[in-house]
Amino acid sequence: MFPESNFMLSTESRLPHWFQLPEGLTRSEVSVELLYYIDHATFVLRNKGTGRQLARTRAQLLNDRPLVLQHSLSRDEVTPNYSIARVNGIVEIVEHKRREAVFDISDDPDVRTKLLTMSGHTELLK
Repeated sequence: MFPESNFMLSTESRLPHWFQLPEGLTRSEVSVELLYYIDHATFVLRNKGTGRQLARTRAQLLNDRPLVLQHSLSRDEVTPNYSIARVNGIVEIVEHKRREAVFDISDDPDVRTKLLTMSGHTELLK
């Protein structure tokens, strides 16, 4: 099965909570790739220096299409858009700020509340 699209975690963003930074490595020495499939997403943690895979996890997507909180005036670009990903009960908000192959993990509590409410997952607001 091939991914529909793939993205790299912004160097300014924190790691998703389901990944632990390996001992001896700093945040700047690792990368995270996000691969979207039809029914799920996969996150891959790699050592930037060697390219070696350090961890891989499959995430359940809690929305079936990108979510937007506000429509832009441009018909060609609706950003930012979001996905809600869950791994082992840990929920992260994936934010695509621009039309590029980069994503961030959002820590904005207002965005989290609005998206979980929009998607019908208010039970995760606790």
